[in-house]
Amino acid sequence: MGTLFRRFRTKVIDLFRKLLSLRATPHQIAVGFAIGVFIGIFPTFGLGGLAIFALATVWKFNVAAALLGTLIGNPILAPFWIGLSCLVTGISPSQIKVPHDTLRNILAHYGEIGGKYLLGNGIVSLIAAIISYFILLRVVAWYRQRKNLKEHQKIDESIDVPHD
Repeated sequence: MGTLFRRFRTKVIDLFRKLLSLRATPHQIAVGFAIGVFIGIFPTFGLGGLAIFALATVWKFNVAAALLGTLIGNPILAPFWIGLSCLVTGISPSQIKVPHDTLRNILAHYGEIGGKYLLGNGIVSLIAAIISYFILLRVVAWYRQRKNLKEHQKIDESIDVPHD
């Protein structure tokens, strides 16, 4: 179990480093990530990737950052997002059960509960996206500033010639 956790942690850290190093402005990365967070939390019924590419034609953001942002909607965190969405609207999480059936039966099952749940989930998704935007904007700017400082220090060190 420890090895599995270490591998997972390493993968997450590697993905985060790649996110920080994407070729885009900090704003474009943060917007992309925030859009991905929204789409990752909000139920898109498998159309999240298409939604990202459609939005990318209208708004200028980093698509890779958006795709990474969708990872926040993973199966491990899904119960948290579902519970929080239900809490916002006052419905019971036990009412949110997706029947493994046709889309018609799924829509019939949800009825009024589905609308309330989508409203609550939309609120939660929007708040999470806004928070992730500001956090990532600061982190990317900080990381790049630190990286530039280190590069300048290396250049300065290579230029300094010891005097006898």
